[in-house]
Amino acid sequence: MDRLNDSGMTLLEVVLAMAVFLIGLTFLIKSDQVVQHYQRESEERQQMMFAAGGQMEKLLQSESVSATKAEQVTQIAIGGRSYSITWDTSTPNSGNPYLKEIKVTITPQGGKPSDVLTLYAYGVGTP
Repeated sequence: MDRLNDSGMTLLEVVLAMAVFLIGLTFLIKSDQVVQHYQRESEERQQMMFAAGGQMEKLLQSESVSATKAEQVTQIAIGGRSYSITWDTSTPNSGNPYLKEIKVTITPQGGKPSDVLTLYAYGVGTP
């Protein structure tokens, strides 16, 4: 015969089940926030890479690879955030006066030092 006491869950079991459910739900919400943060960071880094790559292509295709001796700076805005693109050329110690090293650095304003992105390439210029 069935007893009346065994026909359902006790109040303690219900509270415990709800606590476990809420802990799991909190974990899911927090993990979603972390994923969104890293996704935004990744998209921003990708945009920085495209901007630096575009500047690098401009420098490599221009006739003035040798003429840009001093460091030059340009300000741009991507997605509502300001960046400064710095580039300069130098002659590496390779023995070839025609070889020019091109360095393009993009820095977000108000960012950490780890947010800086630097690209290097080599081009041919006049000695």
